[in-house]
Amino acid sequence: MSRPAAPPGSPRRLGALSTAQLRALLQDEPRLQRAARLCRKFQSLQLEREMCLASNCTQAKVNLSLRPRLEDGKASLAIKYQELQEIREACWDKQQRLEVYLEKWSPQSALGQLQAKLDASEAESEAQIKQFLAQELPLESFLESFCQSRTRSHVCRTQLEKLQELLQKEQVQKDQSGAAPKAFDLSYGFVPAVLIPSEAAAPFPVPAAPPKHHLPALAQQPASPCSEVPSLGSPLRPAGAVPVLSAQPREQEPPHR
Repeated sequence: MSRPAAPPGSPRRLGALSTAQLRALLQDEPRLQRAARLCRKFQSLQLEREMCLASNCTQAKVNLSLRPRLEDGKASLAIKYQELQEIREACWDKQQRLEVYLEKWSPQSALGQLQAKLDASEAESEAQIKQFLAQELPLESFLESFCQSRTRSHVCRTQLEKLQELLQKEQVQKDQSGAAPKAFDLSYGFVPAVLIPSEAAAPFPVPAAPPKHHLPALAQQPASPCSEVPSLGSPLRPAGAVPVLSAQPREQEPPHR
């Protein structure tokens, strides 16, 4: 079986040429280019190149078809940015006006304005009194203007006092809400029933302990939480039904002379 003929420009084909033929091939440029074009690798690269060019041409056509949409999107984005800038400036302006409004009409500012009006009314009343005493103002005009100024002064003072009360209440509420929570009160209006020995409610005095225990007298014992704890052998009953003896020492009354 004979081998297929080698294509022009293949290593097997060139290997069969002599040195003189190879030199002649190098000098023959058209023949060398024709041999390169007939090479399989060159043909595959040429086919791949043509396919890439066709794909690029298709992608370019698609991109060009989307160009109007891109331009419209750019224009819409520019319009949105312009609207956003206008809205931002409007919000900034409104925020500045709101801060000025809050500063002007805050409770502290209203308090200062009322105090200024009250001082002005008092000064006006004093000036009218001085004019009347200096006989520079007739009686009827003085009464009319003085009543008006005193009315304004009274209204301003009343408003000032009410506003101060409201501010004080608000401050107290803030302090109470911001303070630490106190201990939970478990008293619900019931009378506490403390169990104490029955000897504590005896109508006669309890004898003191024997001297050998070296215990202080009953009137000199300090108050301690253990004094309210009943002993194991003593009967118990609620303290709500009997008066509880005070654990504090009492001063001894001096003897009658």
